[in-house]
Amino acid sequence: MSRFLLGGAVFLTLTSAASAADLGRVYEKSQPAWTWDGLYVGVHTGAMWSNFKAGDPFGRSVYGDNVGVPGYVLGGQIGYNFTVAPSWLAGVEIDGSFVESDGSNTCLQFHADFVGSNCQAKTQTMGTLAGRFGRMIGDNGHTLIYGKSGLAWSHNRVAMFGANNFFGALTQDATNTGYFAWGWTVGTGVEHAITPAWSVKFEYDYLHFGDRNVTTPQSNVIDPVTGDVTDVVARATSNIRQDAHVLKAGLNYKWGSDPRAVWPSVSPTYPVKAAPLKAWPAEPAGWSVEVGARYSFSSGRYQWDNFFVPDIAESRLTYGDMTGHSGEVFGRLDTPANVFIKGFVGAGSITSGNMHDEDWGIHDDPGAPFVGYTNTLSNPVKGPIRYGTADIGFDVLRGPDYKAGVFVGYNYFREELNAYACAQTANLASGICAPAVGPSTLVISQAATWQSLRVGYAGEAMLTDRIKIGADIAYLPYVSFDGRDDHWLRPGTFFLQSSQGGQGVQAELLLSYFVTPNLSVGIGGRYWAIWTDNGRFRCVGCDPADTEVSYNPLKGNTERYGVFVQTSYRFDMAGLAAKP
Repeated sequence: MSRFLLGGAVFLTLTSAASAADLGRVYEKSQPAWTWDGLYVGVHTGAMWSNFKAGDPFGRSVYGDNVGVPGYVLGGQIGYNFTVAPSWLAGVEIDGSFVESDGSNTCLQFHADFVGSNCQAKTQTMGTLAGRFGRMIGDNGHTLIYGKSGLAWSHNRVAMFGANNFFGALTQDATNTGYFAWGWTVGTGVEHAITPAWSVKFEYDYLHFGDRNVTTPQSNVIDPVTGDVTDVVARATSNIRQDAHVLKAGLNYKWGSDPRAVWPSVSPTYPVKAAPLKAWPAEPAGWSVEVGARYSFSSGRYQWDNFFVPDIAESRLTYGDMTGHSGEVFGRLDTPANVFIKGFVGAGSITSGNMHDEDWGIHDDPGAPFVGYTNTLSNPVKGPIRYGTADIGFDVLRGPDYKAGVFVGYNYFREELNAYACAQTANLASGICAPAVGPSTLVISQAATWQSLRVGYAGEAMLTDRIKIGADIAYLPYVSFDGRDDHWLRPGTFFLQSSQGGQGVQAELLLSYFVTPNLSVGIGGRYWAIWTDNGRFRCVGCDPADTEVSYNPLKGNTERYGVFVQTSYRFDMAGLAAKP
């Protein structure tokens, strides 16, 4: 985590330099015409979602092999721009990022009698060397819309742990590999010069990496009748393929420019067929309040890994494709001191989804022999969700049509997942859900409460007098998790879960249109990912005597991603401005 604190310090140093210099020197009209040409340096923060595909050397897997890895990115970039034609720009850029990430899933599960593996993947650093080509639009060409492509690299770590050691009866193998991967990237973005020296950018990149071979662990084949080991499968080679999606928000400084200069007041030209507005936003010295409402449509995933000992999977429940609908109210208060307070609360429901319940070495009858692997499917999944955030921050850059600040805050997220029906999909003879249970029967319920500390960046800029773009990206350095998992087909059996550690990322990108100087409508995208790193659970009712079982390790993670539409209204309170 120290590397993220160091990166945050670099970010604050770079942005605070402009604030401390008291932005306000007018960019004189007598100076040469401003241009994007030249060297620039900057910082960025963002969210990543990556997929690691593990090839199974033993045959097509029954389930799994795709490890989704969410992450938070923080880094910097350096580049050079030059004009190639009127309104057209080319350039080259190098960037590098530290990544805090984590993901796990089942892999190498080629047969129900085979004891597969728990695969874990992490991206630790990544970067690109890319060319940029774009068009300058808007007020004096201060907005750049661009595409990029070039080379990409990442440094990853992949670990494979043989699943359940049958409660100590077997010794399971493990492998752990760190490696560099090379590939290519394409992306697109928009960059807006908020002053002659400073520009903000919002960018999406897709990265694809070449294959990498890693060693798989030795494991066992189990006789489904006797529970004995019938064969030992030696170590082999798996082929790992990775791709990644990254959303970034960044701040660039044009090398050699006056960091205090601002644009002169001129009559702008705008690429929208609407009368110009005259009052967005309130003067930086005043107070303003923005309030609004949103509708969000999203999908999500929740997973908890039940370990006998750390990393050795005993059971895994994966809730996926969970469609959700929710409503929110939000607000933001800006003060004359550049301090702001913002937040939102929302509630809704999950209306569809499915759940896979995997077990290694577990049979429906406690006295029966060990089973290599079982998998049951429940569909649908339904339940309520509730969430909210509260942040306080400081705008290190603020002008009549832009803001860029840092904040700290708190996030609350609760999801209640009810899985109905149950059908056996692997090892039909195990009897767990054979015969199948119908969709009117509640099988498993999961209640999960996530509470997180947020540290992040919030920035926005007017691309025209009516169109605004903004981003809100937060790193979650500390996560508290509490949950309860009820198995309704086993009356009196439930699992209590907790963790006092973890990380996460929350990112939003918003495009707004001002109908009037105060009323706006907008559409945005959102991605949340939260995971634990030192969780534990205990089962009540798992042993024949119905007593509580001692604590075992767990790992949990949740993701939610989707789109939202909103409307908001801003109240300017110039009369409350501080007196000199």
